[in-house]
Amino acid sequence: MAVAARQTTPAGEYRPPEVVAAPTRRRTSAGLVLAGIVTVLVGAWGGIAPYVAPTFGFSADGSSAWHWTLSHALLGLVPGAAAVVTGFLLLGAAGRLALGRGRIDTGLLGLIAAVCGAWFVVGEFAWPVLFGPTYFVGAAPLHYLLEQLAFSIGTGVVLVACGAYILGWAMGHDVPRPRLVRSAEPIAEPLEPTTAS
Repeated sequence: MAVAARQTTPAGEYRPPEVVAAPTRRRTSAGLVLAGIVTVLVGAWGGIAPYVAPTFGFSADGSSAWHWTLSHALLGLVPGAAAVVTGFLLLGAAGRLALGRGRIDTGLLGLIAAVCGAWFVVGEFAWPVLFGPTYFVGAAPLHYLLEQLAFSIGTGVVLVACGAYILGWAMGHDVPRPRLVRSAEPIAEPLEPTTAS
């Protein structure tokens, strides 16, 4: 912050520059609303994809549609449901955020969204370590890539990006504070003492 130069009056007295509060723009939460909507939609897809995608010929583990397994629940349904709830909570809090309240809650929601996305990406690699058989079955290279994008990497990257945006918004947008600026009005000259005649 620049330090104002000393100003003196003709009488030699020091008078600090006057400062006034400049109007600050209210930060909107339109970006957070968009991030919340994307989080809800992508989380819903990630949670339901293991159950409905086999209908369209995509099955990560070779199972049929609406086949309930532990892998479908832990690698798809649970992180997807957590992301959907996170997105709805963020949408519900958007009005308070425009007024500068609820930043800590928003940061926590961003962290949860990022963790859900990270689990979508890492879960398929952690699954064989935790439970034994691999999650993705062998397929043609293009088919395998599309399955990775639909079930794991694509869903996870989008959720991590939304979570990072929400976290950045929560940490980088302080509550609006008035800025001090130099007044445009000139400093009034002191009155000269009058001498009695």
